Amino acid sequence: MEEKNTAGLPAGNGAVREEHYDRPRRPWLKYLIAFGVGLVLMALTAWSGGLFSGEQMSELDKIRHWSDAFFTAGMLLAASGALVFVSRNGAFDGLSYAVVSLSWFFRNRQHESYADYKARKAEGGKTPCLFLVIVGGGFLLIALILVVLFLQKEGTLTTP
Repeated sequence: MEEKNTAGLPAGNGAVREEHYDRPRRPWLKYLIAFGVGLVLMALTAWSGGLFSGEQMSELDKIRHWSDAFFTAGMLLAASGALVFVSRNGAFDGLSYAVVSLSWFFRNRQHESYADYKARKAEGGKTPCLFLVIVGGGFLLIALILVVLFLQKEGTLTTP
């Protein structure tokens, strides 16, 4: 009799591990990781702007540097999400096909047609990227609020 694991699949080569099915889904984890990356980008931008240097800085300069930090992190995250979206919807398929075709040429392998390549690429799942745009948009919203605050304190922007 063939030994089976607890998932009901034959044990041995090719068997899927049970942990794969029992692992709980954590959709918030990707948002948390993207937020952490944004915080690191923001901290690096603030550090390069001199916010952590300890030198005296006016309140306007502090607001401006924090706005720059939030904007940089938000724009990089949102643009990364947009780039992944565009890429996954086929914008760079021609370029990637050309690179793969070159590798086939140099390795003397069978060459597949562009239509077959597009069909194979379409079979693969779409990479979710909306979370990058959402988290990046949050950073951009905070940057916008800081810009408005900066302009009000500077006197350039007056509220009605």
